[in-house]
Amino acid sequence: MFDPKYRPEWEIYDEGIVFEDPLTRLRGMQAYRRNIEFLRESPVFGEGQLLLHDLAVHEPNVVVTRWTLSLRAKFVPFQPLVVFTGTSTYEWSVEHGRIVSHVDRWDSISRQAYFSPEGLRDLLAQLFFRPFQGLEGTVLYRFREFMIVQLQEGSVIARPVYRRLSTNELERGVEQTFAIHGYQVTEHTRTDRPSEMTEWLHLHKVDASRKP
Repeated sequence: MFDPKYRPEWEIYDEGIVFEDPLTRLRGMQAYRRNIEFLRESPVFGEGQLLLHDLAVHEPNVVVTRWTLSLRAKFVPFQPLVVFTGTSTYEWSVEHGRIVSHVDRWDSISRQAYFSPEGLRDLLAQLFFRPFQGLEGTVLYRFREFMIVQLQEGSVIARPVYRRLSTNELERGVEQTFAIHGYQVTEHTRTDRPSEMTEWLHLHKVDASRKP
């Protein structure tokens, strides 16, 4: 999407396409195209990267993708990185075959429907608290309290996003979201002092059907 050589195939979208994410709702091909082009050539955001992790057909005319989106906020003096992980659901018409709906959902919030005050708070928190400063690796999943990161050498960890978490809190978060990511805490990272604060926990993949 952010590759300068990439040219979107606008003809696959219906003129009346509807797009929604927690902060945006629009209708029509022109508005949809402007929104995509704004992200690609924005004076507000830069260094955009969209990683596609998975694509699954849920119904004959519905496809769901899972992704990580990262952007550099150029309008803030220290230019923090903002990162969202989530899913996109595309629906196309069985009559003419063009995409009529595109709905994005974020892992980090509960209230998904537009307009989501929780979504706005999520964005602002990233701008001011800079949770990804110095992060080396790829964010696979970012939830409200913790994120799952694949480090550069290939191992996968869970670590807090903003506030420090105890081992118990972090492990509980991993367990509660298992159905989404399919990871469990590796045994050797457990501690005899689960109430103590921790910087990360190593994870291993249990449910191989969950990607990434």
